[in-house]
Amino acid sequence: MAVEWTTAAIVKSYLRSGVGFTATLSDGDIEEMIEQSEGAWETFLKIPASFAFNASLKPHKALRKLITLEVCMMVVASCSPSFLTLGHAGLISDIHKDQYTELRKQFLENPGYRDFILNAEA
Repeated sequence: MAVEWTTAAIVKSYLRSGVGFTATLSDGDIEEMIEQSEGAWETFLKIPASFAFNASLKPHKALRKLITLEVCMMVVASCSPSFLTLGHAGLISDIHKDQYTELRKQFLENPGYRDFILNAEA
């Protein structure tokens, strides 16, 4: 499976914003996390193999954000010493967790959301 909905560069960008983060994981390591996350969500949402992600569509941007936030938390858990302080790592993790939790809730509790994403048009 190839990375489809987000990239290591996007994940690193989220983590760098406003804090002293230096990546201790390679892009390949982060992309492995992305693939795991995307695969899980494809299964949860029953997204067909024919689905074509389009980053210009707003509903698809929600998928990108969901995966990016989930992977950010995985990266922080994997390399918290790469922040200036452990406090920075905790703060960033909490921020991403709060955003992720709310978005995840929307995906899982709204039965029409899957169809909305799959049927999005430019």
